[in-house]
Amino acid sequence: KINHEIAKINNKISKQENELLKAKENLSYEKKGNILASNLHLIKKGDKNVTLYDFYENKDIVITLDPLLSPKENLKTFFTKYQKAKRALIEINKQIENGKADLDYYNCLLNQVKMASKNDYLEIYEELKESKVLNKEIKNNKAKKTKPNFLTFKTKDGDVVLVGKNNVQNNYITHTLAKDYDYFFHVQNVPGSHVIVKTQNLTQDLITLAATIASYYSSYSTSTNVCVDYCLVKYVRKVPGMKGSFVTYKNFKSIFAKPDLDYIKNNTIN
Repeated sequence: KINHEIAKINNKISKQENELLKAKENLSYEKKGNILASNLHLIKKGDKNVTLYDFYENKDIVITLDPLLSPKENLKTFFTKYQKAKRALIEINKQIENGKADLDYYNCLLNQVKMASKNDYLEIYEELKESKVLNKEIKNNKAKKTKPNFLTFKTKDGDVVLVGKNNVQNNYITHTLAKDYDYFFHVQNVPGSHVIVKTQNLTQDLITLAATIASYYSSYSTSTNVCVDYCLVKYVRKVPGMKGSFVTYKNFKSIFAKPDLDYIKNNTIN
């Protein structure tokens, strides 16, 4: 279903980009209208086209006319088409941006599905059902959990690292469980888990561990070197009106980490 939504959005964006090109072409009606207005006395009703001097390009231009309209009516039509094209550019660009945001959302979901357990799948299913992307019920004999199925790691020093593996978990640990002076870690500019560190002492070793966890639970999980941003939770904000668990943050620092499961196991307590 996610792949179907991605294909549908890509197809829609492709059509909108073609409409955008057409609208951009129609902006030329302003230039043609201005040329026509300067030479309106040379045009008569019944003309199918007219050759006029293009003072924009310093050459002659052939302008196609509607022979059933008067010169003034033709002129009005040109400026009406220009205004329509100008409005269309604004609206189509907005639709394309919305489509790309939806595309980011579904690609993010696709990445979350790749590392999902059974319970994670059920949370993703519930998210899609609530957004009306899915409308068919699946059999689930287990009662719906009130607490999302996020991961918890404990360090040998007693610090706690929380990891969200989907949007439900990300939103819960970042915007419900986390306090202002906990720390937020996230791989830079790509889909990935929210990682929350609860500690009274953010040491360099703890930063490296949290960054390693963030890199491992991201779409860069097979890379050798991943840039991870981190900051206090109080500087993290959910992107308003956007699906999923996308956030913005400020006052952050960055560190490079390697997605290394052995390192995570060796530095945490089961």
